[in-house]
Amino acid sequence: MRKIIGLAVVAAAALTLVPAQAAPTNGTVLLPSAGTARAQRCDGVPNGTFGYVLDVTGGADFTLTADGGDDVNDFDIAFYKSITACTADADAVAAEGDHTPVAGDESGNVPPDAEVAIVTLYVGTPNSAFTYTEN
Repeated sequence: MRKIIGLAVVAAAALTLVPAQAAPTNGTVLLPSAGTARAQRCDGVPNGTFGYVLDVTGGADFTLTADGGDDVNDFDIAFYKSITACTADADAVAAEGDHTPVAGDESGNVPPDAEVAIVTLYVGTPNSAFTYTEN
């Protein structure tokens, strides 16, 4: 009996060492936008119109995937410390994305100081869906 309890304690301890994967964020972006999403958000435009704001975990690996598989949509992502200051990229941490009209997924590492990101549809079909996942 002691062996079983001991194994259960060891197994429980081992599970706490495995980092939990964050739940994916699914969103849509209504209209393509070449870098104006942050300014639009500062002007009060609803989330998902020109860009989709989401919370991120600094230092995590991420994947941004265009949903639907139509090979047309090119989503880009920019990371920020915050987006509360509505001045030109005052809180920008780093920008990820190729900013070219080529469809495909994006992946990489969230900058350590980033707390939010804006996903934009650089080019593609209006009201396109994406999935953002952190590992």
